Amino acid sequence: MKLHSLVKIGSCLLGLAVLQEPAKATEPAAPSSELYRTIAALDQQLFDAFNSCDTAKLGTLLEPGVEFYQDNDNTTYSRDQLEPSFRDRCGPENISKLRRELVPGTLVVYVLKDYGALQMARQNFFIMDHGNKGKLAASPNLIHVWRNDHGHWAISRIISYGH
Repeated sequence: MKLHSLVKIGSCLLGLAVLQEPAKATEPAAPSSELYRTIAALDQQLFDAFNSCDTAKLGTLLEPGVEFYQDNDNTTYSRDQLEPSFRDRCGPENISKLRRELVPGTLVVYVLKDYGALQMARQNFFIMDHGNKGKLAASPNLIHVWRNDHGHWAISRIISYGH
């Protein structure tokens, strides 16, 4: 799916969230902006934790009531519901069976006024086998809604599709 389609989906989500006034088109944050750099760094932290099976770190980046919508699995409505699948993916030795990489050049960030940011990108997931680089399993799109609570950023909504 093209980035233009991702923008349309993100705009629809924003329109539903803000019923008082119609959605207004905004420009994405420039890669040199503080917001873009912040979200890029948070994305890296999130998936460093994902790739290394760091449940504690992952938990700090997800709100307790995080909602996760995806096209290839059930919807979850809390961090606690997500944790079992995360632990299963890591296995008994706490070694990830899956590795995620952000596809370079696909990250787009928009300001969400008085809330935080909307992140859209494409990502690659690799099935890991005996420590090698892994075999490409899927390249889905993602949408993350980040909430900034007095400087603490955490994801409140995740949409992953196109697996």
